[in-house]
Amino acid sequence: MIGARGRIVVVAGVLLVALGVVLVHLANLMLVQHETWLERSCRNRWAFRDVPPRRGAILDRTGVVLVQDDPGWSLWLDPARFLQAHPLGLACSLHAALGLEPATEPEAVMHAVLSTRMDVLDDPALGAERRKLARDLALALVRSLLPRTLSIAERTKIASAFRAALGSGRILLEMVPEGHRAEASKLLTTRLAGFRSLREKLRAVGANDPVNLLAELARKEKKLQVPQRRLAKRIPYELVVDLTLERELWPGLVCLPSVERKRGLPGREGLLSLETLIGRARLYQGPDDEEAPGADEAEVSAGQALANLTDLDLASDDEGEAVADLASRQAHIALIAYYKRTARFGNSGVEKLCNAELEGTPGLRWTEQNSRADERRLFASFDVLPGRDVKLTIDARIQSALESTLDRFEVPQGGECGFTLIDADSGDILALGGRPLKDAEGRPWWTTPAVAWKGPGDLGSVAKPFVLIENYESERLGLPCRKAGEFGPCKGTYDVGPSSGRKLKCDLDHGALGQDPIEALSRSCNSWFFQSGAGLGAEGLKRAFVRAGLLPLLPDSGPGLRFQSEIAGIDPVHFGIIMVFNLFIGALTPPIGNLAFIAAMVAKVPPSAVFRALWPYFAALIAALLVITFVPALSLWLPHVLRH
Repeated sequence: MIGARGRIVVVAGVLLVALGVVLVHLANLMLVQHETWLERSCRNRWAFRDVPPRRGAILDRTGVVLVQDDPGWSLWLDPARFLQAHPLGLACSLHAALGLEPATEPEAVMHAVLSTRMDVLDDPALGAERRKLARDLALALVRSLLPRTLSIAERTKIASAFRAALGSGRILLEMVPEGHRAEASKLLTTRLAGFRSLREKLRAVGANDPVNLLAELARKEKKLQVPQRRLAKRIPYELVVDLTLERELWPGLVCLPSVERKRGLPGREGLLSLETLIGRARLYQGPDDEEAPGADEAEVSAGQALANLTDLDLASDDEGEAVADLASRQAHIALIAYYKRTARFGNSGVEKLCNAELEGTPGLRWTEQNSRADERRLFASFDVLPGRDVKLTIDARIQSALESTLDRFEVPQGGECGFTLIDADSGDILALGGRPLKDAEGRPWWTTPAVAWKGPGDLGSVAKPFVLIENYESERLGLPCRKAGEFGPCKGTYDVGPSSGRKLKCDLDHGALGQDPIEALSRSCNSWFFQSGAGLGAEGLKRAFVRAGLLPLLPDSGPGLRFQSEIAGIDPVHFGIIMVFNLFIGALTPPIGNLAFIAAMVAKVPPSAVFRALWPYFAALIAALLVITFVPALSLWLPHVLRH
């Protein structure tokens, strides 16, 4: 028999063992699992909110805006929160869990759920897991209909009555105490009316029907893992104000700032070729979208964006280096989520070609949040870097006139029409457009206008007239080319040669018409131009583009390579002489008069004395300028002699 001393020793031993277990557990939490719990603590306390950047505008050569960002608000649905906190969300979840008849109207869903008998919630046919889920959802729905002023004791009493009623013939609505049913009915009517009003407003802006989306999400097995869904791409600011002020009535609905690409050129809508040339920018669509960036690209973009935030300094004396590293990782994760969900990328045209310049870098807001994810304090804000504007060589006025002409042109059967206007001096494309090739029934072979051929077809069709002219010019000058009688008929394909094993295709088999250069150009026969290109070689094709202004004139190109000796009615050499003479007069006359001031300093006299002495010579200089301007032969005879 153990005495008092022995019992004390046993109790002390048990306490020491328990203390040892507690100490080991604390050591495990504080040392071994320190990183895990630190990360959980920081995630509960912190949040990184992305700030989408302004995507750069696309301008024409004169600065007219062709497309630019228009800021606004979008509406997103957090399925997990809505389906667990809003009465209608709970009703949809319970409706799906019980396998009731499908319903498309909120009132029908709510009526079907509230009319459910309590013995259905205890039906063994549902299975243990679904039966427990249905009970939890039903109890949560009843609680959501109760007044908020109800005490905890009364809520506990109602929950006990609910569990006691399982298996009985009572309906779910009767679980609300009789004294509170009128208030619950009024609350339910108000919430359904508000949802109906929201549904109509979303329909007005072309948004997704929230009822169908809720029904789809409620049937998913793992609702908590469903990401946020966008309900509306664009909502009015008045709706944003209403949802923000009454956010307690709309759990799971989130209004986020967004931007939308808005086309410019008011009054010039329907420029099909220009719209195709500009292209589209859209949201990331996920891994199943072949044209969208993949997860790896999103992670790389997020890393680059994080590196661009030069003011990102997360370390502090009280938080330490570990917390700073954790915050940096959270910032990276937030940016990856931004690129996968919110970021826009160009998937065609100039939007895709210049995506790196246009997209910009998102900003971040580092905030402290409460248990409801509401922001309580702003730790830091990292500036958003907007995208750079891109200016095209296209002139919007010329493009508009061109497309108006193309709209009036009737494309013949089996034909196509296209037009390109190129600046002869710089090689800039000022306007580009066309209408698609049509089949035998007059239907377009593709719906995208002219400039969206697959492969280099658009550039090739622009270059064909220049190659034809160069072939004629090279034959006249005795340069390497394929002469008129050496062209073979079009067979639909062109064999490059046995060494390459490649065959180039023509759209049609033009036969003997493919031997005639004029017919080949009018019918866009690729075979003739393949043969011409093979005869001209790389140097000949380069000459063709230099002559047309598509490539710069090289110093060793020789005189007379450009067809256009005069630009805008004036010889370039003549224009240069006029400009230099004007600059010389400007350097002598006040208020600048650099040469006059230098002369005054050298002669050690006041500048006014120099200007008074120069006045008689100004008349002679102006007379000489007029003669040089209006008598070009005086300036050009020597260049012409040297040129020829």
